[in-house]
Amino acid sequence: MDSATSAPASTFKPLAENNYHEWKFNMQALLQRNMGWLIISDSWPEPDRKEEAAAWCEWAKANFNAAGIMYSHVDASIQPLIREFLNSSKEMWGKLE
Repeated sequence: MDSATSAPASTFKPLAENNYHEWKFNMQALLQRNMGWLIISDSWPEPDRKEEAAAWCEWAKANFNAAGIMYSHVDASIQPLIREFLNSSKEMWGKLE
């Protein structure tokens, strides 16, 4: 797997009702190990899909990877609240905030 898009191992607790503050810093650190945090922090805007196909593919891999990492690091009771954002890591992060 490509190290820029593979999910690093993590040891922190999934997001639950009472640990958002701790979770968000751990999640940010995890996403900073790959390119996902660049999308969430608005440092890497989505390229035009038709005009910049190769750049968009790289962006999309990072976006989907970040969304998948976040989704897998929240409690099962929270997952239904963010399922609609599986295609947008930035929107998922906003919903979790």
